[in-house]
Amino acid sequence: MGSPPIEYLSRCLATALLDFYQVDKPPVPVRKMIASPPPDLARDLTLVEVPGLPFRSAEWLRLYDGQGRVFVDVDAPKTQRRYAMARALFIGFCSSRGGRAAGMNIALTALDAHAMHFGRCLLMPQNLLPQNWQYMAIGTLAQLFEMPTTAVEARLKELTGRPSYLPLAH
Repeated sequence: MGSPPIEYLSRCLATALLDFYQVDKPPVPVRKMIASPPPDLARDLTLVEVPGLPFRSAEWLRLYDGQGRVFVDVDAPKTQRRYAMARALFIGFCSSRGGRAAGMNIALTALDAHAMHFGRCLLMPQNLLPQNWQYMAIGTLAQLFEMPTTAVEARLKELTGRPSYLPLAH
């Protein structure tokens, strides 16, 4: 029997983090998750906030001392920064000993797509959606979950299996 699909493992990781931090309403505290990681990830996640990162709003790197760090651009818009932090958290987890043992050995060519999926699952988990979310405007959901509208649109498509036709305005 092969390993479970990465999408399944991503959802499991998101669920475990939400449970560990006892998240029961949006927005999900992704900054706290990186700044105070679970003990098993302390060697793989440290938050470093800096102005003006040149390439992304957040980036995970393991430096010469062996400590994994998530560098976050404090000048990036909040929704973009939160989504980027969630993606960087995923990459840090995949690069950890526990992540590799869990089967998160992802080819570099696919890593970004999986990190984006994880970011959407973490920041907009199905169990935190408000009642009648299917009828809410994308802008309203984006504001509630503090996510970019494009990420909310992709998440809604994942949850419903069809493109969203909800208005962008709130």
